[in-house]
Amino acid sequence: EGMLLLDSSKNVELIEIAEDSSHENGDNENEEDEGHEHSGTDPHIWLSPMNAKIMAQNIYEGLVIIDPENEKYYNENLIDFKMELDMLDSRIRNMLSGLANRKVLVFHPAWTYFAREYGLEQIAVEEDGKEPTLKSMEALINQAKELDIKVIFASPEFDIKSAEVIASEISGEMVLISPLPRDYISDMEKIARAFESTMK
Repeated sequence: EGMLLLDSSKNVELIEIAEDSSHENGDNENEEDEGHEHSGTDPHIWLSPMNAKIMAQNIYEGLVIIDPENEKYYNENLIDFKMELDMLDSRIRNMLSGLANRKVLVFHPAWTYFAREYGLEQIAVEEDGKEPTLKSMEALINQAKELDIKVIFASPEFDIKSAEVIASEISGEMVLISPLPRDYISDMEKIARAFESTMK
C-alpha cells in the first residue's frame, strides 16, 4: 500500500519570510543585505497554540483515513487536546495582555507565529539561517540598549556564542528556550512566562 502524505499546515495562515523577516525595526542596519530576496514561508507553525489546534485536526483526519475503525478513539483524544490548547492559549493571553513593552529579542527567528498570535514584536539576530555581520550585531546591540532590553533568547539547538556576546554587550543575560517543546502544553507556558518576565 502507498504511504499517506499529510500536510499538517493545511488551513494555517502561513507567514511569508519576506514580509516578516527578522529585522523589522525600520533601521537599515544591514545595508550589506539590501536587495537580497527572501523566499518561502516561515516553517515554525507549531509555535502558536492556535496553529497547533489546526495541525491536530489535520493529523486526526489523516489517522481516520488510514485507520477508520478507531475514529472514535482519535476524536476523543482530539477533543481533549483541543481543550488543553484552548486553556493554554487563555493562560498565555492573560499573561501577556497587559504588558506595555511588547518587544522580545531572540537569536533564531522561530517565534514569528507566537509573536503574531499574542501581539508581540520579535527582534531577531539571525537572518536566513546566517550568523549576523558585525555591522548588524552592533546595530542590534544599540537597539537593545535603546529599548532597555536585558535578555536575549537563544535556542539550545543552535550555536549560542553570538548570543552570549550580545548578552554581555547589553549587560544582560542569555536565556535558552527551545522551539522544539517536548511537553507542548507545559513547555509553551514556560516559554510564555520567560517572555513575560523580560517585558514587565
